Amino acid sequence: MIGVLALNGRDKLTVLASPSIAAFAAWIEQLVAESTGKQGRGVIPIADEPLGDVSAYGTDRLFVYLRDDAQPDAQRDKAADALERRGHPIVRIRLHSPAAIAQEFFRFEIATAVAGAILGINPFDQPDVEASKVATRAVTEAFEKTGALPRETPVFEKNGVALYTDPLNAEALRKLGAATTPRKLAQGPLREAQ
Repeated sequence: MIGVLALNGRDKLTVLASPSIAAFAAWIEQLVAESTGKQGRGVIPIADEPLGDVSAYGTDRLFVYLRDDAQPDAQRDKAADALERRGHPIVRIRLHSPAAIAQEFFRFEIATAVAGAILGINPFDQPDVEASKVATRAVTEAFEKTGALPRETPVFEKNGVALYTDPLNAEALRKLGAATTPRKLAQGPLREAQ
């Protein structure tokens, strides 16, 4: 469901969870973001979002409601019902107690792998994670030798405003037209729109 809906524009996965198991939503967020966010595709997971009015949500979301039946939360039940009445797709997963959360690790690992396959990406291939580890080791080793972190050069600097990013990201931002944003920031204080 995650993969098919993402292909059809519902590429945001909003996780609602009973307070007793709310921390699990952060794990789902990390799993889905790291595993599917590749090759310009993926699913954007959202955990711990304060629930807004149902009319505020567009057609880009899939909701997952993890409900602890041993400690129900009437407010989340009401929100899930309202989302469903409004026509939003919602997956309801009921756990008989917080101890049942162990089965959800397995469910979400499989669901994420399947979603990746549907999206045409390999959720097990994490080149950016490995590249980050290699870069971190290099910086750590340099710090241990010199006692200082390497000096970085900003890609843009003017009037006390400096923008730091890697060259690949800087080029991607330029191609998207973001090159004017630093200039606007550097021109002075932002004024409130009237």
